[in-house]
Amino acid sequence: MIALVTGDAVWAALATAWVVWLVVASTLPGLPRPAALGRWLVASWAGRLLGLALWAEAGWHLFCQRP
Repeated sequence: MIALVTGDAVWAALATAWVVWLVVASTLPGLPRPAALGRWLVASWAGRLLGLALWAEAGWHLFCQRP
């Protein structure tokens, strides 16, 4: 039996939420699809600021942590 650690559970929950969003957005016409979210992120200053913050956070975790 495979034991899930906390990080694996978080990634599994994110993947499940993504798939559920895709299925629900494809069946209901009023919900935004992932492409619309991407367009909003690139078009608005708030989205760009959020993207920059996420990029910095990912860079910190990948390159600045002690071994």
